[in-house]
Parts: sequence; C-alpha cells; structure tokens
Amino acid sequence: MKLINNEFEGRLDIYLSKNLKDVSRNFIQKNIEQGKVKVNNKVITTKSFKIKISDIIEIEEFKLQEYNIKPEPINIEIIYQDSNYAIVNKPANMITHPVANIVSGTLVNALLYHLKDLSGIGGVLRPGIVHRLDKDTSGLLIVAKNDKAHRLFVELLKDREIQREYIAVVEGIISEDEGEINAPIRSDPKNRLRMAVISGGKEAVTFFKVIKRFKNASLLTIRLKTGRTHQIRTHLSYIKHPVAGDPLYGAIYSLINRPALHSHKLKFTDPFTKLPKKFKASIPNDIKNLILRLHNEKN
Repeated sequence: MKLINNEFEGRLDIYLSKNLKDVSRNFIQKNIEQGKVKVNNKVITTKSFKIKISDIIEIEEFKLQEYNIKPEPINIEIIYQDSNYAIVNKPANMITHPVANIVSGTLVNALLYHLKDLSGIGGVLRPGIVHRLDKDTSGLLIVAKNDKAHRLFVELLKDREIQREYIAVVEGIISEDEGEINAPIRSDPKNRLRMAVISGGKEAVTFFKVIKRFKNASLLTIRLKTGRTHQIRTHLSYIKHPVAGDPLYGAIYSLINRPALHSHKLKFTDPFTKLPKKFKASIPNDIKNLILRLHNEKN
C-alpha cells in the first residue's frame, strides 16, 4: 500500500494509526521495527521517525499475515454492476468491512463471494470499499472492481460530485420545512463510541427536508455536503431531533430496533462513460412499518 502524506507532520506511527483505522498503534509500531514500512523508498525502523508533507509512505501488506478474509454466500442486493463498479444495497445490522475482531458476516465477505473482482487500494480488510455505512444504517454503497475505478470514485467524493440522499425518521416535530446544519464534528471526548459537534472539529454540512410530520416524529430526506463519521446522527441529535431508534445519540422511544436511517439514492456522472447515473434503494420493511405505525397514531 502506498500513501502520500498531504497534511501531517510528525511521528510515522501516529500518521499510520490515523490512516489504518483497523490496525492498532502497537501493531503498527512492531511492523515499523521489523522494517515493513518505507518513507521515500527508504526502510524506516524507528517508530518515532518524523515525516513531512509530500513524503511517500509504502507499507508492506502486513495485515495479510493476521487476517484471512473469506468469501461467504451471504445474500445481498446488487442494484447495478459493470466491469468497473457495482452499486449494492447493504442491509441493516451488517458492518461494511472486517475489523480487528470481526472477520466474518460483513459486506466484504459477501462481495468476495458475489463479485469476481474488487479493487485492492483499501487493503485486505477493505477490498472494493470506496465509502462505508454504519453497521445499522442500510442502503446504497459504491463498490470498485479495480484500482482505477476506486481512485476515480474517491476523487468524485472528494470533489463532492456524488449526491447522496437518505431517508430518516426522527423524534419530535421539526417546524422548518427544510434547513441546513453546518456544525463541526469530531470524536466525543466523553464517549469514544460517539461523535459530537465541537468547535475545532472537521467541517460537516447536512441538508434536510421534511416530507411528513406525525404526532411526535418527522420523516425527512437528507443530503450530505460532507461525509463525516456518524454525521447525520450527530447533526440531528445536535438540533434535538435524534434519529428514531438511536439511543446512542439521544433517542428516547423504542420505536424501531436500529436507527431509522437509510441511504436511499445515489446520483453521479459515471467517471468512465461520462453519462449521468441515478440509483435508488427501496425503503426497508422495518422503516416502512415504523412510518405506517406513526401514520396510524396520527389518525
């Protein structure tokens, strides 16, 4: 794996721990000391080695020695595929890719079974994964079948040229018909499982539109300008309307057994054909049933 350092100056092990999310810092340090990392084509064995902007870091695929990710015949819905990429509808209660203690039952295990080729840029734990969804969030994801496709879609995401629309049911009545939430996000210092709106965090912008109001809840469509971890859940909690079924972010009522959040639509220009593409995933049954229940309560 090759990384180009565009924004960090400091210790090599810290840089790698920020960029290799599924690897412990201790494990990274051991592999540096074993000579498995190069900086500007020079083997580095000192974990505290200082890197600079524009340094090129090459990492031997040491994770291959620790994990054996196997294809599994897990049923998934493939909305579209061609020779370069696929659009899949990830079900709720499935993590997108393996992590340190979970190497089975993930979307990646299913993809390895159903798709012939996957890009290798993400490494052994994330083949084909261009972007991700939380475990309990269902909906559309782009999967790259080769490295060129992976790079092109990452650029589209970086340039904010992929439109993502979500459906969400939130607690409480939102009075505005539509709005923008522009509030920086970073890890919550009080709870490592959460993100929080905190000054000095990364820019995060969410747009919402109210589709329907119920007795004590609202149905929204949501678009993202940025794509931070837990962005929608964090922002809606911040405005005092947490996603229904999301107690981690303040939901009170047990209306559904997971956050009522679904990645509903994707829209972008195909980087290979230059043709406009639109994809839609139907609302899953648990959210449909929740909406029906809320509608009946109102009437």
